[in-house]
Parts: sequence; structure tokens; C-alpha cells
Amino acid sequence: MDSSGVLQWGEGSLGVCTTQERQDWGPVLVDDAKGGVIISWGETGNGGRVRAQRVDSSGNLRWGGIRDESWGDVLPREVSLGQNWPNPFNQGTAIGYRVSAINYQRSAVSLKIYNVLGKLVEILVVDERLKAGTYRITWDASKVASGVYFYRLEVNGDRLKVTKTRKMVVLR
Repeated sequence: MDSSGVLQWGEGSLGVCTTQERQDWGPVLVDDAKGGVIISWGETGNGGRVRAQRVDSSGNLRWGGIRDESWGDVLPREVSLGQNWPNPFNQGTAIGYRVSAINYQRSAVSLKIYNVLGKLVEILVVDERLKAGTYRITWDASKVASGVYFYRLEVNGDRLKVTKTRKMVVLR
């Protein structure tokens, strides 16, 4: 159906979800970049599951059935690292980052500062188990020389390994 409730693929179309279990959230539709969608929803029955089904641009189910994952392995996963502010800066700067839909019991988050030679200057966050959310930390750079520095966010887990790096400038 389109957003007005009009059938798009004609009579005899196949239902994506016909479960009798209670849906906790969803459905959520995401463009699959091929003219179709991926539909996901969450259910409390059977131990709590996240379900997903891809529907192609012709209305065909492409995974041959509904895929499901346990709550701890939810997709999609996103890790973002914002540009520090202010930049350039003199004494201190704020660094923001976000982790979403990761299993924080099995994923360690680290945030480290490096100089242009790749030498570790400071560790701001070390192997923390973080819940999904947005975080901000301030770096006191009063003890380092003027120059270019890099900050690196690393998320390491069973099914997710992400590294993001950005550049910042200290001016005295």
C-alpha cells in the first residue's frame, strides 16, 4: 500500500507479517536503495525478537521468509563521531559521539588522542560499556603543544567493529 492505503501490487499480494504476537514497535521501513524496502518490527513473544523482511520493487519477498535476530543483535548499528568544537582551540575542546543499537554488554568503546606522528597523547574513554546514546567529553589540551592532533573513536564487539577518526588543531 502507499501512504494513502491504496494497494500498489494488486490483489493476491503476500502479507509480510501475519504473526499473532504482540508488536512492541514498528513497522519501520527503510529504503533498500534498489527500489524496495526493508521492513522491521519487534515482538515480545518467543523471548523477544526483532524481525525483518526485504520487499523488492516488484513486491516480492526477497529473503524467502522473515529473518529474525535476538534483541542483543539488533540491526542497524550506527557509530558517529562529531567534529570537535571549537576547532581550532586553545585550552579545551568538546568531542561528541554517538552509538546506537549496539549490544553494550559485549561492545567496548574507546576514545583516544594522537599526535601527527601517531603517538598516543591521551586516553579520554577506555573500553567502556556504553548504552546506545549520544555522549560528549571535553579534552583539556593545556599540556600539549600547538599543532594538529587526531582523535579516534573505536567500538569493538562480537559483531561490530568500527573506527572513526577526525582531525583537530591546537593554536596557542
